[in-house]
Amino acid sequence: MSELDIVSAREAKAFITQGVAVIDVRSLVSYCHGHIVGSLSLPGGRYQLSFLAAQKELPGRRALLIAETPTIAYEAAEEFNRAHVVIVGAWVTSSEGFQHTGLRTEHVTHLTFAQVAPYIKAHPEITILDVREIHESHHFPLPWSAISSPLSTWPEGLPSLTTKHLVLSISKDQYRSLWAAWALSQWGISHVGYAILQ
Repeated sequence: MSELDIVSAREAKAFITQGVAVIDVRSLVSYCHGHIVGSLSLPGGRYQLSFLAAQKELPGRRALLIAETPTIAYEAAEEFNRAHVVIVGAWVTSSEGFQHTGLRTEHVTHLTFAQVAPYIKAHPEITILDVREIHESHHFPLPWSAISSPLSTWPEGLPSLTTKHLVLSISKDQYRSLWAAWALSQWGISHVGYAILQ
């Protein structure tokens, strides 16, 4: 792909209003900090074309990229072009750039260990997933009711959840817990969060 239009917030909103797919290639942290509702997250320098190919509705469709830098946008656009996704433009922005656009956004909740108990009290319907390995869970059991769901067993080992669930993933490893929350958001769970054991 030799050319890629870097679009303004107003132009991006117009594309989204027209119903183009939104592919967010920002980092996991940025995506979880805030993203457009319904966007597909494919973060990092490699854009997981095998995962993209599995999204049967994308090849042949028009899509808008959301990236943190023009360089990342250009690299991603080239890969998506090879996967037969028509990139209409790239919006280079941060989560803060979504403000004042009128676009519906959501974020992944990040809690410290000390914040978990009050959060559970305020949200008694929450489902807690302990994404640590079994030996880790035995070493330090959680003081709250939780479903053991080691991340290494996903997706087969993931318990049955509905999109209406409020889900909190817990681990001692920040990246693992964050990744679990990100994956849940990609699988249609809209109310997700993660907490780090200290």
